Amino acid sequence: MKRLFIYSFLLFSFYVSQSKAVVRDVVESFRVVRINSVSQRIISLNKIIFEENVEVLVDQNVHIWADRVEADKEKQFIEATAAPFGFVKLETPDFLMLADKIYLDLDKKTGYADNVKIQMDQRYISAKKAEKRDEFTWKLSDLVYTPCDHPSPHWHLHADEAKLYKYVIKGKGISLRVKNIPVFLIPKIVIPAQAQSKSGFLVPKFTLDKKLGFGLTQEYYWEIRPRMDTTLGVNWKNKKGYVFYDEFRWGRNNDDYTLVNTKFAKEYQAYVEEDFKIISKDEWRTSIQAKHFQPLKFKNFKIDNLVNVDFGSDKRIGYDFLGLPDSVEDKFYNSFISRWHSKNNGLIFAKVDRDKVFREDFTFSNTSKFELDERMVRSRVPHFEWNSNFYSLSKFAKYKHDLFVDYANLSRKIIFKTIVGNDVVSSYEPVPFENFSTLRLFYEGVLENYLKFKRNIIRIALSPNIQFRSKSNYITPYVSTNRSAYSEIRLDDQCAARALLQGDAEWAFPEFTKIGTKSENDFFFQPVLTYKFIPKIKQDDWGFIDEWDRIYPNNKIGLELRNNWYFRKGCAGLTLGQAYDFYKSPDLFYLDRAIGQNHLMPFKVDFSYEYDFFRFNLLQQYDMHNFTIFDNEAEASINFKNFDAHVGWVFQSRKEQVIRQLLSNVPSFYLFGFSMQANKAMRISYEGQFFSPENSLISLFQNINALCHRLDVKLNGHCWGISFGLQEKRYRQQGIVRSERGFVFSFKLESLGSFGGRFKPETKIIEAPEDYY
Repeated sequence: MKRLFIYSFLLFSFYVSQSKAVVRDVVESFRVVRINSVSQRIISLNKIIFEENVEVLVDQNVHIWADRVEADKEKQFIEATAAPFGFVKLETPDFLMLADKIYLDLDKKTGYADNVKIQMDQRYISAKKAEKRDEFTWKLSDLVYTPCDHPSPHWHLHADEAKLYKYVIKGKGISLRVKNIPVFLIPKIVIPAQAQSKSGFLVPKFTLDKKLGFGLTQEYYWEIRPRMDTTLGVNWKNKKGYVFYDEFRWGRNNDDYTLVNTKFAKEYQAYVEEDFKIISKDEWRTSIQAKHFQPLKFKNFKIDNLVNVDFGSDKRIGYDFLGLPDSVEDKFYNSFISRWHSKNNGLIFAKVDRDKVFREDFTFSNTSKFELDERMVRSRVPHFEWNSNFYSLSKFAKYKHDLFVDYANLSRKIIFKTIVGNDVVSSYEPVPFENFSTLRLFYEGVLENYLKFKRNIIRIALSPNIQFRSKSNYITPYVSTNRSAYSEIRLDDQCAARALLQGDAEWAFPEFTKIGTKSENDFFFQPVLTYKFIPKIKQDDWGFIDEWDRIYPNNKIGLELRNNWYFRKGCAGLTLGQAYDFYKSPDLFYLDRAIGQNHLMPFKVDFSYEYDFFRFNLLQQYDMHNFTIFDNEAEASINFKNFDAHVGWVFQSRKEQVIRQLLSNVPSFYLFGFSMQANKAMRISYEGQFFSPENSLISLFQNINALCHRLDVKLNGHCWGISFGLQEKRYRQQGIVRSERGFVFSFKLESLGSFGGRFKPETKIIEAPEDYY
């Protein structure tokens, strides 16, 4: 008996060892890393069945869980099946698949799956049959696609047949269904099936205008590579024309980037001037803008390089076609700027630039209209500039240098036209044609000193200014030609130099403070006395190219009373200012001139108030001769959880427009907008711009006209969104008012790749420093 037991034990041990060897041999013959299960059944030397909690890891990329897996060494396949009411789970780096049965041919990298459900980054796919064509491609039959995770999806796409290749679904004969009801058919579609940005069409927008007919805006997003993409679009209106545009972005890092914006438009029946007549004809319009910003870092200094490219026929394409708030003044600025940073030596600039300005200003009478047409081209080739840091001269004083040298050129032509009907009846140049070049050298120093005594702070600054130019015999038409006195020093027949000393001072008196209980209701009051002096000099022979060439005299003393209140939920500020200039008003800078007064400057009131949800700002200037308001800027806003609104108002009197030579001939301009969350699914918003020709404060209530406005209603469901609204805008061509009124409609199906709101990433615009322009 004992011998029989020993023989039985040895026979069982031999069988177990041989079984493990067979299992190990079958597993190792596959491209399988491991197979774990509770039990195994050896059918033959080539076939084994694994049962109960089977886990299969294939090539480190495919992970399978099933109740039963059959592995065949000779045919190189595995077949995974699920128990009743269970499922087979297959997981890859790309997606998660659930199925009743999965068959994989590991040698040919093919296979199939029955009754499939796939999840790919919050997108859900189901199919009756999935056939694996190769390592990356699955052919799906009777496909249903939806990003909606509701038990009964609000909408889905259905296709008889489609292919899933990595992150992309390609299908034919697809129908969009809402609650399983077909809405419309899509012949062919490509859907990026992941949340990361992929190339494809963005959500289209539709417009309907009574005058311009049907319109469509369609954009295509192209991810060229990581951190480099472009958006190409077309905006088409049946009776207006079309514009092709592109926005290219390449962000290498936060301060190293390239931006290119291109627009090509064809406008039907645009108003243009030809042969002294205003006619309507089809017109091509272009605009190309690009910026390239690239820093270079060294051990002790840093170099920033900025290239700005800007050219085309006009810049109003964005507003006329796309509703963008582009400038109505066509100014094209091209430049290359290199800036050196040094901790010890300040900033050094090297710049080459050229700007071109087209400006049109229209005035009207009962029978005619008048156009002031200005064309100006200005270049500085090259321009070198140095701005030093402040360095100490003594315990109280410090000094800095500003220096530049360049070769500048200016060409300016102004034409005044009288137009009756559609005919240009007269045209002449009110000032002589300007065209001259000059070598310029500019130096300005700043000597600054602070004095402190008994809570008083006095700042005093003196600035010597020395300028040289190679040609100064040009007579600018904008100033008188009285040659009885000169402030410049004549070096020869053409070259000249000029020098002056300017200064300013500020005296901040002791601040009066009243602190409330528990640091609430605090009040601060401080008077500030200022003085600024720039001598009056003759500038008859100093041709005006840019802001460096015109010196506006100043001999002004001013007093400001600064009041500030701080309370528990807000604050308020009131600054009252009055100045007196010892020079007469015509000698001063245009935007500083007073009305009806030679020396007494406008009385200024600057008030701000903020309390919890409410903000208000008011800036006013008063004509002290009649004590009337001639300049007013006011804005207010409220912000609640589900509602916010803002309103703005700018008023400029006719006298101010004349004395300050303002380009705008509109006395009053308004902004108004609000946004309201009507309920959980609906948001209503409005933005409007208006004007009034009334020359008084009653313009706030009378004769208000719309420039542009838009009303939007947005409905957002669980996985869809609809936006519709009304928009209107007005603009002028050759002084003729054109208007557009239309209905706008767009939709989105959340997460649907080429139609999804999350498909296109948010554009990150990196602004260059202001002193680069």
